[in-house]
Amino acid sequence: MRTFLLTAIGLFSILTSTGCNLLSVPTVPESVTVVSGLSSEDIPDSVGDVTRRLGPGAPCIQNNMCQEGLICSRFVCSGNGILEVGAICDETEECVPNSICWNESCIGVGALRFSLSWTVDTDFDLHINTPSGAHIYYANRIQEGGELDVDDCISGGCRNPEGTHVENIVFAENAAPGTYQYWVNNYDGSMEGEFEIQVYNGGDLLETQTGTISSTVLDSEQFEITP
Repeated sequence: MRTFLLTAIGLFSILTSTGCNLLSVPTVPESVTVVSGLSSEDIPDSVGDVTRRLGPGAPCIQNNMCQEGLICSRFVCSGNGILEVGAICDETEECVPNSICWNESCIGVGALRFSLSWTVDTDFDLHINTPSGAHIYYANRIQEGGELDVDDCISGGCRNPEGTHVENIVFAENAAPGTYQYWVNNYDGSMEGEFEIQVYNGGDLLETQTGTISSTVLDSEQFEITP
């Protein structure tokens, strides 16, 4: 993916342009802006400084760029724990490699990620059409490198009844170029509710879509993105 590669190349350029040896302890300039909700205060003075490293979900190119307890996996600061994808979590450190804790659920990360969240106790489903027309959703979970790795509120049984509900579709290693369509379906139709979808290219947040699905019109608007 073009943006994903530019993120990695940009980070590499920042390190090498300051005369760093990637095998030792490089220095990251204070002027750098880091995505994924991180402010300049979150940027490390030194990649080897355990007190100021990049947080969960931030783009990275090596382990010691990430906070203690995290590893750089798929160019994203991710977990290094034992909780499997789909488990309830408090922090990313608890989740297995290649995943982060997002809205109290361990979810997979990768080259391209679509993450849905909502709070009403009903079954919302995340759907994606790939550029070639392959449809990824609960009945067709793996297609063209993409996988629905977290499916929530199945038959009304939400994993975290008192918290936020999550579904996640991730393209782990690569995603085909082109336009992706994505939307939410109110499978139960038992009540209306608000939702939010975040789309990430590696550790970069590309866009956020929000809306409300009624109990009568069961599909949200179809959104499109060309990463």
